[in-house]
Amino acid sequence: MDATRCTELSSQIIDLVGGKDNVSNVLHCASRLRFNLRDYDKADIDALKALKGVVTAQQTQGQLQVFIGTEVGQVYDEVCAQGGFEAKAEVPDDAPRGPITPRSIGTAIIDAVTACVNPILPVIIAAGMVTVVNTLLGPNFANIIKEGTDLSTLFSFVGNSGFYFFPVFVAWAGARKFNCNVPVSLLLGAILLHPTYNQIVADGTPFTVYGIPVILTSYASNFIPMIMITWVQSYVEKFIEKIVPASLKVVLVPSLTVLVMLPLMFCALGPIGNIIGQGIAAAMVWTHETLGFVSTALVGGLWILLIATGMHQALIAIALGQMANPAIGYDDSIMVGALIAVTALYGVELAYAIRAKDAEVRSTGITYFITAFLGGIGEPGIFGILLKYTPALVYNMIGGFVGGAVAGILGAKVYFFSGLGNVFMMLGFAGADPHSLFAGCAGGLAAFGVALALGIMGGFGEDSKPLSKKAA
Repeated sequence: MDATRCTELSSQIIDLVGGKDNVSNVLHCASRLRFNLRDYDKADIDALKALKGVVTAQQTQGQLQVFIGTEVGQVYDEVCAQGGFEAKAEVPDDAPRGPITPRSIGTAIIDAVTACVNPILPVIIAAGMVTVVNTLLGPNFANIIKEGTDLSTLFSFVGNSGFYFFPVFVAWAGARKFNCNVPVSLLLGAILLHPTYNQIVADGTPFTVYGIPVILTSYASNFIPMIMITWVQSYVEKFIEKIVPASLKVVLVPSLTVLVMLPLMFCALGPIGNIIGQGIAAAMVWTHETLGFVSTALVGGLWILLIATGMHQALIAIALGQMANPAIGYDDSIMVGALIAVTALYGVELAYAIRAKDAEVRSTGITYFITAFLGGIGEPGIFGILLKYTPALVYNMIGGFVGGAVAGILGAKVYFFSGLGNVFMMLGFAGADPHSLFAGCAGGLAAFGVALALGIMGGFGEDSKPLSKKAA
């Protein structure tokens, strides 16, 4: 393949997988580019297949694989060069995933949770926004929407639906992650929420599946069991597909999969997942009760580092579980600290612009601030300032810690995750406790003010130098 065509094809591939910012990792084997994407919905697989130079493309084994052929190495190098990705050695087709170690298991769990929660954030955001509107306009705040009215009732059950049907939403995301039949996964999720089963649980009536006693558990608003269920479903389906004649696959594979999954789901995976979820919730409650506001302060101080390592995604998933839990309904630690840390970022970005003695640097700082404060995009400030200048990271950590402590002391709670990184994220503090919004905003202002003051007084080391000289 000539260099011009390779450059053009590589650029097209990057665009069609959702852009370089959507790529978390890319490898290649003897014939394929293997992309790990942050959001697989952003990839246009049909358009990839239509590209001249691409044999085909498909999402499989938790990756988007683009088949190039013998020239894959050349294209891979160009893709890495254009996208700024780290070029890695060729991996064999169907390569083993490496030795099983505690670290690899932990990484796989975090990857699975992230892949199953991130795609359903639009549902959570939409439901959360309806809930916050109902809260802000309801009796506890503006009292425009009266309690008991049709509009109040409508907004209430619409908002609750986003959390109540978690198993169904996670079933869809889990099926995509583990490459199993999506409709069958959705059916399994719906079975867990069927009114008949819920009534059995409510009544405490003994129940069996094929004679095996069922551990009666309510799965509404629970996401961990469904992650485990779709993971096991992927193996059950593959086994059944191997033993069923091709002429009967359409009928028998989905039917047998459901029949096999029923006892696994009700008698083992569901209850185990529920116990894990309850254990995580109990650990969070214990941590908060033991450390008090310090737990929130620590999250606020360390959040940016957690983002840099990718650990924040798993913590967000845990916090969402707290918010979805009807017995709790909010998170008073992880998400409180996370939102506070973002306000500290605003302060650092603004201080960077104020301290700048060069017009280009000042313009960059202002752009970063506006992009984060109004647009909710914090990556430019995180990677362009915080992770570039050590003092900036320190200012953010101190501001996040102080703001987290203030919010924790005042009793801030996050009732829904808006998914926004802009100033409107503070609406997540609005909920059943009217005081929470004040507490959250107070913590945010403290974080912003401390980070801003430290940045203005301490500087950034090279903040007076033009960007061109820095780069040189």
